[in-house]
Amino acid sequence: AVKDKPIFLTTHFLLPHWPWTSRDTEELENYPTPAVPMADSLFRYRMMLQQVDRQFGNFMKELQAAGQLNNTYVFLISDHGDGFSMVKDNLEPGVKSNAVLETNTRGHATNIFNLGQYRVVMAARYYGGNRIKPIIKKELASIMDVYPTIMDLLGEKDLLKGLDGISMFAGDSEKNHRQLFMETGFSILELTSSEIDMEDMIANGIQAYTVDKQGKLVVKDEYYDFIVSSKHRAIMEGDWMLAMVPSMAKYLVLVNRKEKKWWPVDLYEGEKDWQSMLGAMCEHYKGDVGFDQVGLCLS
Repeated sequence: AVKDKPIFLTTHFLLPHWPWTSRDTEELENYPTPAVPMADSLFRYRMMLQQVDRQFGNFMKELQAAGQLNNTYVFLISDHGDGFSMVKDNLEPGVKSNAVLETNTRGHATNIFNLGQYRVVMAARYYGGNRIKPIIKKELASIMDVYPTIMDLLGEKDLLKGLDGISMFAGDSEKNHRQLFMETGFSILELTSSEIDMEDMIANGIQAYTVDKQGKLVVKDEYYDFIVSSKHRAIMEGDWMLAMVPSMAKYLVLVNRKEKKWWPVDLYEGEKDWQSMLGAMCEHYKGDVGFDQVGLCLS
């Protein structure tokens, strides 16, 4: 019966997630094996990527052998990126000033300015024809775009109206002018350390959590407002990002991700219309607890 009906299947591969370990330690082709592998997070992370690549390959071979890849769309999506304080993720100031900005801390969802924390993979392939032609693009995208992309491929364009996401096959003009919003998650200082100490992380993070009546681990009610009000928030538009960080008070930061440069907006003299980006961000986040604590939206 299953063979005669469409199948929707999701699979989550967990190896490339902290603490980036498995039962196997192996060498990497372009990365020397450290004397103490467990003390090198980047080595372990790359090792897990190597292992999950094989894991995914074996998974696809099994689906192929079972005849489940005939007339099938496959989407491969990273759930988040990770920052490892790599040189390629550094942002440089676009103007001389006394402003200091930490742009390259460790972790994921801990620093809105760290490029590696939100540089992810979104790939698609069709098995059974050439409906998706091979191409590599580096552009703004969101998990919200998967559904519109599938509907577009199926010819159901009427279902695209009113959605937040857009099809990955939309025109460049539509994609380059879209606005996406991004924010950090709940973070403690231990998550940004060069090497995470599990005992310290648990000791400092556990106070924000409790177990509810269903046995689920949840954030305590009294911590909710604090977590929401302390978030970094940003709006993305093409190569540009405008960020608002509570600890920076009245100072907004404009970033060109392609040039890897940042400016305090009061010192930016370029042509990018960051004011319209601010307006859109103010509208999007206006209901959040603690958002815009110094009245930037009003000014």
